[in-house]
Amino acid sequence: MSSPDEQLDLLVLEIANLRDELDQETSKRKVLDSQLQKHKAELKRLEEQIATKKRIRDLLEQEQVARKENDKLQDQVNDAQRWLEETVDKDSELQKLRDELAVINNTVQELKQQLSASGKM
Repeated sequence: MSSPDEQLDLLVLEIANLRDELDQETSKRKVLDSQLQKHKAELKRLEEQIATKKRIRDLLEQEQVARKENDKLQDQVNDAQRWLEETVDKDSELQKLRDELAVINNTVQELKQQLSASGKM
């Protein structure tokens, strides 16, 4: 059997080995914790990028919808402009016809007056 001093030396040596092992594990844990924090930060950055890209995608979709609506409105404006031009042209033609009718009415009045004057002679 070993002496109590030898047993004590073995226990001290075993405790020292366990402390060294604990220190190594603590160091490993610190490294892993540091890596975990880096990965968490990277994950957060990637999530923010994804959110930004989703917002950009949504804005692009809204822009597409707005462009389609704008195209429809532009078509309506073009139709209204064509209608207005046609109306102005027709109004101009109508005014010419009114002017011609006024001339004809004046001519008829003059002819009636001449007939009336010749019938009195």
